Amino acid sequence: MVDRLLEEWHSGLHRYDADSEPLLLVHFGQEVVSVGGITRQNTETGRLRRVYVSPMFRRQGVGSVLVEELIRLARPHYKSIVLKTEDAPAAAFYESHGFSRFEGENPLDVTHWLKLS
Repeated sequence: MVDRLLEEWHSGLHRYDADSEPLLLVHFGQEVVSVGGITRQNTETGRLRRVYVSPMFRRQGVGSVLVEELIRLARPHYKSIVLKTEDAPAAAFYESHGFSRFEGENPLDVTHWLKLS
């Protein structure tokens, strides 16, 4: 579940070590069942990254709680959040949380965005 996240952390690409870059884990007992974080895309934009929910815990509200908390934590730091997904169910999930499909010129290589302020 977290291989790519760990690779990025070890390489220094994304460390999630600032108030503006939260990384959240959801536990069920001793098991991590969901993970997700936000990194700084630029001074006004955060990027939602590595959101994952274990298959056994999908459609139970775990992902919704995670994404809503990440959005809440991002509000003081960013004017918008962007993300990239090629997965249709994931796109529908993010759209249900207020994200819009990104249209037009796309220098950030994203599929969705959410205005925060």
